[in-house]
Amino acid sequence: MKIQVISYKGLVKYGDEHQYTYSTLSEPQTFDAFDLNIISLQTPELWKNSGTTTASVNSINDFKSLRKLISSCEKASIIVCFPQNYDFQFHYVGQGYQNIYRMKNMITNLIECLKYLLPTDKSYSLVYENSTTRCEHTDYRAAFYFEGFFSLLSPLTRCVGGEHATTVLYRTGLYYTTLDLSQTDVDINGFLKEIGLIQKPEELPAWVNEYEFLDDQEQKTKIDLANAEISRQQQIISNADKKIAENMRYKKVLFESGDELIQVVFDMLEKLLNCNLSTFIDEKKEDFRISLNGITFIGEVKGITSNVKSENISQLDVHCQGYSDTLQENGQNETIKGLLIINPLRNKPLGERGEVHETQIKLAVRNGSLIITTDVLLILFERFLLGQVTTEKVVEMFANRTGLLAVSDFS
Repeated sequence: MKIQVISYKGLVKYGDEHQYTYSTLSEPQTFDAFDLNIISLQTPELWKNSGTTTASVNSINDFKSLRKLISSCEKASIIVCFPQNYDFQFHYVGQGYQNIYRMKNMITNLIECLKYLLPTDKSYSLVYENSTTRCEHTDYRAAFYFEGFFSLLSPLTRCVGGEHATTVLYRTGLYYTTLDLSQTDVDINGFLKEIGLIQKPEELPAWVNEYEFLDDQEQKTKIDLANAEISRQQQIISNADKKIAENMRYKKVLFESGDELIQVVFDMLEKLLNCNLSTFIDEKKEDFRISLNGITFIGEVKGITSNVKSENISQLDVHCQGYSDTLQENGQNETIKGLLIINPLRNKPLGERGEVHETQIKLAVRNGSLIITTDVLLILFERFLLGQVTTEKVVEMFANRTGLLAVSDFS
């Protein structure tokens, strides 16, 4: 099919399934030299007016010229593609446009802009609604649908769900559509078949499929076997995708902060220490408190963009001392160990993160607390899941080591 596509500066392009000629709004070729002419108003760059009104565009004279070509066309079909919900820019001053309206907010003036391309013998209107219309096997988007005189006609396409008219035939060979046909990846053949410009293949009667010819049965068996293998491979892919997503959740400890980081760390600690943190009540003090083997672990979880600071360790010590004071007031005594689980320099790749400074490590040793960076925690968790480290080993490390936990401590 020979198709002329007319758009602002020839910006709208299609594939190679037809013989296309691309023209600008200002210089279209003779309509009857083609089987079909698509007038595309679906380029955002078109919708600008240097003046102070939204009732006209800079290309309004091109619209007037196209009107004459539409009325004089005798053989070719014409499709006018309405704009989507673009920004309408107007009132040009100096180096730019001063005002912007969304088209959905100026429908009356939008119709005024389009009056030279639309029928004048009846009233009509556009209604804003984001929708999808399915033609054959392709989904086409639209931001508007037709209402008014178009309802007297038989709509050629309707949106899914709302059943509103998105394409109508005004007269023989003249079509109007709100479907977005401007995208280069859109197959317009489904649309052209739906409105009758390309003949749809005749559907085969059901009984024909039941008639066996030559090696039909052998080929069907091959198809069944191939489909079964495809299903099996798809299940493998699905399971792998789920596992990768699960792994990614744990890798969040390398870049997250706040509640998201705390949630993942809690999950890891529950597995590593065989404990339950769901009953822990956050009183805006320490982030967690775990009692195991006669030791109470007081924990602080942080994600920061800097390296570990002394104030991070001191804050943990404040929580430990606060808990110790509470115990003394109640006449109780427990062994307390502070754990600082921290994601330092979280915005940098692991290879670009500096080491924790000796000053902070010594402070943690002095306080009797342990710094655990999340990259080391993730390696420890990986070794645990692989069965290379036990819960007993983890508890022993957390209880007895101070300063900075290193991978060598559990290798």
